[in-house]
Amino acid sequence: MKTKQTKKDSIVGKTKKKLSEKTDAPAMPAATEMRAAGGSASGKSGTEDRPLGTPKNSPTANKPAPQKRTSEPVGIKKESVKPGNRSKVTFRLPAQAALKARKVTIVGDFNDWNREATPLRRLDDGDFAVTLELDSGKEYRFRYLIDGKRWENDWRADKYVKSPFGVEDSVVAV
Repeated sequence: MKTKQTKKDSIVGKTKKKLSEKTDAPAMPAATEMRAAGGSASGKSGTEDRPLGTPKNSPTANKPAPQKRTSEPVGIKKESVKPGNRSKVTFRLPAQAALKARKVTIVGDFNDWNREATPLRRLDDGDFAVTLELDSGKEYRFRYLIDGKRWENDWRADKYVKSPFGVEDSVVAV
């Protein structure tokens, strides 16, 4: 079946044919076609790949794109303390959970639910954090108290359990 060929198609086809005849090599696809197929503009792979028009000796030729800087993950971070059966646990409350807060404390089994015993420090990014050393092999119920008035659970607690007060407590398993 013969398809209708436009004048433009005919010219492009003839030009590709002439180029390949002159070089005795098959016509190479355009750089954008190569990149779309997962290749590089140069036809090479690996460390030779660089943006089109970037000289080989350019300082940015083989450098990866800069990564966006991110802060520590929000939530609970645990690490073992050697020797013994203790673990360092970092509790981190995101700024979004404590908007305009002046003071945040953590209240739980590990401090006999004392509202003032364990304040968190405000970090440069607005999050609040504290690191405690806790006995390993146990689970601890806890909640955050914001400005002495509002309770908040940890958004990444290991689990949540119903309290006798009709709300859920966060639980960290160490």
